[in-house]
Amino acid sequence: MQTVFTAMVREEWRMHASLFGGRMFALFPLMLAGFAAVGTVFASVLVEVIDPHNVAFIAHYSLLLFGVSVGAFGLMGREIMNRRFGQASLIAYSARSLPVSERQVMAAFYLKDVLYYMLLWIFPLLAGMALVAPLLSYGAAVPRLLVSLPLAFLVGLAAVFFLSTVYVHSKTLLAVTLAGGAIAGVLLSRYLDIAPSALLSPFMFFLHPSLFSLALSACVILACSAVSIVFLEVDYPTRERRYATTLPSLAARLPVPHRWLVAKDLLDFTRSEGGLGKIVFGFGLPVAMVWLLFYVLAEFIPMLAFLPVFALFLGIIASSLYNWLTEFDTLAGYAFLPVSVGTVIRGKITSYLLLTVIPLGVLLAAAVVSGQYGLLIPAVCAFFGMSLYALAATVYLMGLHPTVLIYNAKLFALYTAMTAPVAVLLLFLAALHPWLLCTALLLVPFAWYILRHAMRRWNRWQVPRV
Repeated sequence: MQTVFTAMVREEWRMHASLFGGRMFALFPLMLAGFAAVGTVFASVLVEVIDPHNVAFIAHYSLLLFGVSVGAFGLMGREIMNRRFGQASLIAYSARSLPVSERQVMAAFYLKDVLYYMLLWIFPLLAGMALVAPLLSYGAAVPRLLVSLPLAFLVGLAAVFFLSTVYVHSKTLLAVTLAGGAIAGVLLSRYLDIAPSALLSPFMFFLHPSLFSLALSACVILACSAVSIVFLEVDYPTRERRYATTLPSLAARLPVPHRWLVAKDLLDFTRSEGGLGKIVFGFGLPVAMVWLLFYVLAEFIPMLAFLPVFALFLGIIASSLYNWLTEFDTLAGYAFLPVSVGTVIRGKITSYLLLTVIPLGVLLAAAVVSGQYGLLIPAVCAFFGMSLYALAATVYLMGLHPTVLIYNAKLFALYTAMTAPVAVLLLFLAALHPWLLCTALLLVPFAWYILRHAMRRWNRWQVPRV
């Protein structure tokens, strides 16, 4: 397995470096370290307004959320083994011809991804934090953060890996597991007088460093990862899956532009591995955690109304729907059709707009639960404005490869420069008055303008050969 792991690490580097050059790929961690240094300085101002423990909890929660967003390996296992990533045939794709078991191949793939996320994301963030920590008043707490924050990321990643593996085997078992975990958390919080935040073992270690909390975090990570690898569903189907020809009939029923491309996207989405699980793990869990975070923060920052602020961040998360539509699509196949790259992108955008019914349903549910019906209009405006603007930025900068090209330091910096100031401005308006978020609809014409230029740009693009 060590040989396969080493080969996969080299493969990952070569694949990314061939797309946008080794220098840009190597600069990505340095750029993140700079962002982390600036964010750490900003946190020194934040602790003057919010209790430092709450700021630390937000940091751990954010790393946990990041782990949750990338940890659904159990759901994607069979798809990774059976399909191609862009134009590159992964080593995992040829698992049937290698003299190792498929679980060993997937274990190597999992460890490789963990290593890359740690090297490309987590360690640079910690380095930027450590760089400026001696200059700040809370610098004494940074050594504990350097241990607890990576643990929070790994706990989130391993836990969702486990849950996605359970989902693949039995949706009923997943429901029972989630219900049992929720009940256990409520009982521990209520009857043993344990704060809900303390149930997160890495945060427990930050508050009260001990071998017990450290060992508990390590046990959760190792146990979830080991069980997931052992029971990972990577077996190839014993029979071919055949479907009736539904593309013409589905396209005929879709009253949208580029309906043939949209129908293909919808069929690819429903027939690919995961299906509903992509919604649950790729969108539902991150949204649920952001919902919980802002619901808790509303108690500490009363000037921020929950529903409009949640809608703003829901719009940013919703842009990940576009990634689903492009991630496993073999784009070279379009070269044989009488369509331009811009036409393909327009089809993806139309499919994205149809899928926004999912986050809109979440937003309506949030309004019902919070009882903030009166703020539903500014919340919907914030969602549409931010989601369409984030989509336009993604399409303009990354075209049909948003998941891969985000590791280009230049593109990531440009994407952050395009979206972060807009999000901060809308947060400031929300703090002044929630109804000011209705002005987010002004982002729609900007998004349309950016998309027009994106079509011209990507019509000159050639499919890269990896």
